[in-house]
Amino acid sequence: MEPTKQQESCPLITVPKFLMDRKTQKRGCEIVVTTDTRTFCNYLSGNDTCPLFIQGEALNVLATFPDNSIDMAITSPPYYMKREYLAGGIGLESNYQEYIERLVAICREIYRVLKPTGSFWLNLGDSYLSKNLLMIPQRVAIRLTDDIGFTLRNQVV
Repeated sequence: MEPTKQQESCPLITVPKFLMDRKTQKRGCEIVVTTDTRTFCNYLSGNDTCPLFIQGEALNVLATFPDNSIDMAITSPPYYMKREYLAGGIGLESNYQEYIERLVAICREIYRVLKPTGSFWLNLGDSYLSKNLLMIPQRVAIRLTDDIGFTLRNQVV
């Protein structure tokens, strides 16, 4: 498939076929991963129903999205102090309160870009400090409902 003029200006990476499920392959979709957030606006104005993945720092990427523009957000951010990534990233803050603040800031943007009928799925694990369970998922859930306005429908423990 030849790239269009618009595609030539965007740094696109096609996901290898082994990552695509059979249903997607049968529909003839090309899953696209990009770092260019303008691609999202073009995606919204078109009729494409194939998956689109945008890579980047979540807060920066979400800030470029229009209000009420997505139907669903699903995320599983790194747990607090559980992994070290080469480039750093969320989960390596100096204390759990900073970690929660970063998550809440990202979730505030998710709330802004979700359509009124949209849903948000957050998979978040917990951590221990001095043999004490920090209850991070519960603390985040309370902040998201009290400070942002999310409705908590269920919790899986």
